[in-house]
This record gives sequence, structure tokens and C-alpha cells, in this order.
Amino acid sequence: MDDILLNAWLLWSAWTSNSSWWSGTESGMFIFNWFSLDNWTTRRVINSNHDDLWDVAFETYDYPRADWWNALSKYYRTKTITITLSMVAPTRDWLEILIDDLKFNTSKTQWYLDIIIAWVVRRRTATLTSLQFWRQSFNVNRVWNVVLTFECVNPLSYSLSNITKTFKEISGDYALEIVYDWKVIVYPTIYLIVRSQTNLNTFNIDVNWYLFSINHEINSWEFLVIDGETKLVKLNWTNLVYEWPFPVLEPWLNHIEITTNTWASVSYDLIFIYKNLFL
Repeated sequence: MDDILLNAWLLWSAWTSNSSWWSGTESGMFIFNWFSLDNWTTRRVINSNHDDLWDVAFETYDYPRADWWNALSKYYRTKTITITLSMVAPTRDWLEILIDDLKFNTSKTQWYLDIIIAWVVRRRTATLTSLQFWRQSFNVNRVWNVVLTFECVNPLSYSLSNITKTFKEISGDYALEIVYDWKVIVYPTIYLIVRSQTNLNTFNIDVNWYLFSINHEINSWEFLVIDGETKLVKLNWTNLVYEWPFPVLEPWLNHIEITTNTWASVSYDLIFIYKNLFL
């Protein structure tokens, strides 16, 4: 009984004395495969490099938005995130259970790694590629440096909620502005729903003076999907050929012009859907 009480006291006093190790846990949580890596009782995150920018490439060619200008492009490669935990339990047997539990719940391949900062979930898809416990024989109920290494599929994290901008019953050519009040450029998914048309065979989107063009006959009550994530364009469910550059929203004010071919008469709905991205 005395050992149980002593270990219980060590469990809680450890979190109190070490609460200043990494102040980021005050407003952040780390979750993989719906499993909390930081539950404030038996597991605490004491270090993470999720804010670090990983490998960034520069190129002066093959820039899909303006390659004819020989512009300098910046490309964020996939990212490796290393998270260090402390684990403690009232007893040695309980610690063994916690270790097995951590191994099992982080074994999922390519799953969601959520990091919650200022109450906003920032999500990536990742796989755990290394798990090190660095156990010491004299610490029977605790491990201080559990190191998890995640290889991320996507270099940028994203918010869970979609932002939707809808423009209904547009007739003919149309100009609009979208304020994107975030820090990283984003490629939206654009939906065009044709209500009625005559002689429509060209559809253009000019975003910040970069022209994206589709040359294909589009009939009434057909819908066009311009997918910014996959860089695919579909009319109903059929892939279409298009001309670069792909529409992108820059931070702050974006000027957008929609035009069609000469002699075309068209009425349509236009929807922009995107998420906030985080470096």
C-alpha cells in the first residue's frame, strides 16, 4: 500500500514540477489515429519540431503558374515530425500496459496526425517510422524520453473545416474578389453548375492575371469540377484537358474574372471551396 501511495504521489508531482518543460502543451494537443499522445496524466509531450520547416526546394523552371517567365518557384517537400514524450505510471505493470498501448495505437499506416494549436486542429497524413523508449533499469515506472518519428505525406497541414464562397445565378462574363485571410497559398476546388447555355464551348478563369482555360462543349445542367488538390478537371465524371496555370488563391485579396467564348450565352452557379493551410 505504501508503494502504491508513493508512486501515485510521484505521478502527480512529476507533472507539476515539469509543467514548464514545454509551454506549448498549454494550448496544444497531439493526436494520431484518434489516440492522444498527450493526455496530461500518464503521457506528456515535452518536445516537438512540428513548427520547423523541413526541406524546401527552389527552381527557376517548370513553374506551372508562370513557367514562361522563368519565375523562381518554392516547393515544400514532405516533412518529418519528431515528438518526444514522458510516460509515468503508478506501478511497473501499469507502465508496461501503457507502452504496449502506445505501440498499438501508433502502428496505423498513413493516418491522421492532428496537432491542436490555439484550439484549431492542424491535420496531416503521416506514418510512424520510429519509436524509441530509451528505458533505464532504475526507473521502473517511468520513461523520460519516448521519441516518435512521423513521416508526413503532405508537407503542409490543413484545417478540418472547409471555407466556401458561393456565387449564384451568374450571367455571362463576371468579375469577383475573394479575400483569403491566411498565410499560405491554396489551390481551391471550383464547381461550375450550368443552369442554361447557348453555344458554350470555352470557359476561362483569370485569377490575379493568371489565365486557366477549358475548351470543351458544356451543356445545360452539366457541372464542371476543377480540383485544386489533384489538379484534375472533370465535366460531370469525365476528365478534361485544360490549359495552365491552375487557379490559386494568394494571401489577402484575389481578383477573379470569369469569361466564356464569343457568342456564348450562359447562366451558372460558381462555388469555391478550400481550407486554411499551415506551414
